[in-house]
Amino acid sequence: MIDVMNFHIPDRSGIQYRQPATVAEAVKILAENKGRAAIMGGGTDLMIDLRSGEFKGDLLVDVTGIAELQGIREENGRVVIGAGVTIEELRQSPIVKDKLPALAAAADKFAGLQIRNRGTIGGNVGHAAPCGDTHPPSILYDG
Repeated sequence: MIDVMNFHIPDRSGIQYRQPATVAEAVKILAENKGRAAIMGGGTDLMIDLRSGEFKGDLLVDVTGIAELQGIREENGRVVIGAGVTIEELRQSPIVKDKLPALAAAADKFAGLQIRNRGTIGGNVGHAAPCGDTHPPSILYDG
């Protein structure tokens, strides 16, 4: 009997999971598993790739616990945004609203609340989707 709800989903039971504590550790894991691994932040695009079979690797490297990839701050006259910052954090940030209003506006129009709470700026830029809402303001502000 075919499970109609799941018949289109490839068997991904062999996928391994790693959660590095630092950027250096993540880079090492990715280098050792080149072509087999995917970075997982918010996972909003990755879950689609997993379900569709687009992702052919067997290792997910979860970077959500890496402190170096978090936070929004001003440093030497520039705004520094960690790749792990969610779109909702961008939307609510007083620094982003004040210094990068086009990015704040893009975050405000970005998908629904569930996606804004999971999706990250690093994933939005890194996945390079044609509909990347943060791309134009990132270019505008020399990001």
